[in-house]
Amino acid sequence: SPDMELSNGILYAVWNDNRPPASNSDVYMQKIDISTGERLWNPNGRRIFRLNSYIPTPKIRALNNGDLIVTSFQNSTGFVAQKVKPDSSLVWPGYGMLISTEIANSPFYGAYGLSNGNNGNVFVAWQNPSSKILIAGAADNGTLITENEAVLVTGQRVQLFPNPNSGRLYFKGLSGTRQKVTVTDAIGRVVLSAFMDVTQEEAT
Repeated sequence: SPDMELSNGILYAVWNDNRPPASNSDVYMQKIDISTGERLWNPNGRRIFRLNSYIPTPKIRALNNGDLIVTSFQNSTGFVAQKVKPDSSLVWPGYGMLISTEIANSPFYGAYGLSNGNNGNVFVAWQNPSSKILIAGAADNGTLITENEAVLVTGQRVQLFPNPNSGRLYFKGLSGTRQKVTVTDAIGRVVLSAFMDVTQEEAT
């Protein structure tokens, strides 16, 4: 299914597309004026990645400066990201930047989320096929903010309840005196990001 992002009255969409010359499924993107429904780029979309991937599961996030970050999975290359200008030009050369070069550490299909940082940075958190949770940062210049993927949780389950919720949230399974907790919704948007002082098994 496509992923979409609304930015300043403009809807951006990315999707898998197996039209020729795709070897499996490439990733395309479109820019749409939501007031008129007009497609503002090529009517057939702009190809962002030409990938050898059956299900690349792309996602998109708008940056504060109006640029867009598109991420995807490539069978032979790994987990990749590309920066796209509002005029459809690609900023980073080739496939863009590598978030994870190890295929075994790539996301399990769409099990990942994007979050905006400061100064054009984007942070990506994902679950690999071994159920490990990893995180990496993409800097504005197309380099990794972290030298390697950082393991956040290995064999430790953190529970958030009740879910769904519109009031007080409870976290169970945290340890240590101070933790940063980030909660996203089902499509990866950050709904809570805060540091918490944790001295017991449960915190609110």
